[in-house]
Amino acid sequence: MDLDALRQLIQETLAIQVATSSEDRVPCMVRGLGVGLVGDELRVAVVEAQAVTLLSTLRRTRRIAVNLTHPLTFVGRQVKGTLVAIDEPSEEAAASAADYFARFVRVIEPIGMSPQQARGMFLSGSPTCWVRMRPQALFDQTPGSGAGRQL
Repeated sequence: MDLDALRQLIQETLAIQVATSSEDRVPCMVRGLGVGLVGDELRVAVVEAQAVTLLSTLRRTRRIAVNLTHPLTFVGRQVKGTLVAIDEPSEEAAASAADYFARFVRVIEPIGMSPQQARGMFLSGSPTCWVRMRPQALFDQTPGSGAGRQL
């Protein structure tokens, strides 16, 4: 897995989805609100109130995928790996999520979505935690003939 390519990718403000599946392979997904690479760990901020089922399922299965998609071009990548930890909620995670959301709203403004319309995506002030994973594989998730191809 090319961590330098992943590090470069996450410098952009991307739409982030964190996903897993239950033991019966029932999918579960939630919006991520901030992403970073610390050493060899990818971390994604999630608002606990929006991620109750996802966090519970992750704790059991430890399977995780993170989709990173440019909100204007739809160029996307999926990072698959294993869960390292779900951190306790922190002010640092909440501040990072608020900063991410402010940048995300500016990125999507050209397509006609106002900050007021986007507000429902983010519960400001809610407990926010880092979900940490060890990336093992990167896939193209851009719509089209190359979607699903391992990079």
